[in-house]
Amino acid sequence: MPEQLTGGGAPERPHSWVQALLVSGLILLVGAVLGAAGFVFEQSRATWRPQVSATSAGWRISTSHGLQLGGSALGGDHLCWEAGPFTLLTDLRSGKSRLLGAAASAGNASAPSMSDRFVVWLEAPASDARDAVVWVFDISRGRRARLEDVQGISRSPAVSGTTAVWEADGAETGAPQIRGVDLVTGRRFSVGESGGARELIISGTLVAWAAGRPDPAAPPLITVVDLADGRRWSIAPYPQNQGSDLLGIALAGRTLIWARATAARADQILAYDLDRTAVRAIAQAADLVPPAVDGDLVVWAQPSTEGDTRVIGLRLSGGDPFPIARVPGGSVRSVLVSGKTVAWHVAGALLFDTYLQTARLP
Repeated sequence: MPEQLTGGGAPERPHSWVQALLVSGLILLVGAVLGAAGFVFEQSRATWRPQVSATSAGWRISTSHGLQLGGSALGGDHLCWEAGPFTLLTDLRSGKSRLLGAAASAGNASAPSMSDRFVVWLEAPASDARDAVVWVFDISRGRRARLEDVQGISRSPAVSGTTAVWEADGAETGAPQIRGVDLVTGRRFSVGESGGARELIISGTLVAWAAGRPDPAAPPLITVVDLADGRRWSIAPYPQNQGSDLLGIALAGRTLIWARATAARADQILAYDLDRTAVRAIAQAADLVPPAVDGDLVVWAQPSTEGDTRVIGLRLSGGDPFPIARVPGGSVRSVLVSGKTVAWHVAGALLFDTYLQTARLP
């Protein structure tokens, strides 16, 4: 008789390493998809969505859900702006908007800065005890990245071309520092101590910031540094005995532009040639809105005698000031310019009267 086999159950199947690898890959893929889907879901469900409508000259952008419109920036065909905790980007060709970031609960986003390719901004916590975060968004690749954690609530970062700068707490030296990075190569550098920047800007290889002095009666000091050769300028925007105030700074090539208020309510916009150390006044009126600059075009706003506000442009290379837009009602808080696009932020008496308006220059 044939011998009966003894022992238990079916024979074991050999372990499949291929199957294990496939499962691991599937888990990673699902994680990536869920991460991307989470960001898409955040954009589709959050209350950030703005109201964007076409006008005869460009776009009108306002917030919804009671959010307040904050600082904004222009770069190429895009406009970036801040509304409470949200940082948003609007494509001026299509009018479509997307969410770039949302600060943690009870936190705030800073006014953004942007070039044709990159947007940088700061997400600040509600308390100085926690770190704020400097973020960058690459428009061409649709990706955002964390640049650096900075202690407490710092100043808005700035970007020009592929170079971003921001103020750090200076934990190593005990004094605030201006730091920077090339967003393409990743090379990091330090510009030096800031003295506590009130405003930070960059254009090309020039970085500038304004900082107060120990003597509260002294005017602030504007520092300009050329990253190409390390040259540094220190400029007092007005004499100490004039009781003025610095309203804003901008860079036009190698010309520093600033606006100052005076006790006589005759605000001024001045242009300082860094190479010739020559200064000239380019505008003077009551209640001037600080200027924005692109190339040699300077744009600002000022109330007119008719009761509205006029957006005005001037070419530093020559010519007279020319009108760009008439803004009836409301108060123009800021102006922007990039290429042939000009924008202005209007704040009306009611919350929902606040909006951004864009227009194209001829």
